[in-house]
Amino acid sequence: MLRPGSRVGITDVTVAETGLPPELTTLAAWVACIADARSPRAYTEILAGAGLRYTALARRAVAGGTIGYSLLVAEKS
Repeated sequence: MLRPGSRVGITDVTVAETGLPPELTTLAAWVACIADARSPRAYTEILAGAGLRYTALARRAVAGGTIGYSLLVAEKS
């Protein structure tokens, strides 16, 4: 439980808004936790649904920008 004004940081593998190419949606990709990765925008929507306001994003893209590692910071309203 967060108090109003508190912040939370979430890091995860994220994908481009265009999604993943077919070769990254295989069973091996599911095992590697890539096939179900979400875009940073999808995370901001999930955070908003939990009463959190997105405040910052740091993203490092890899694989030609298709996937990356993101840190999202959100604040409790």
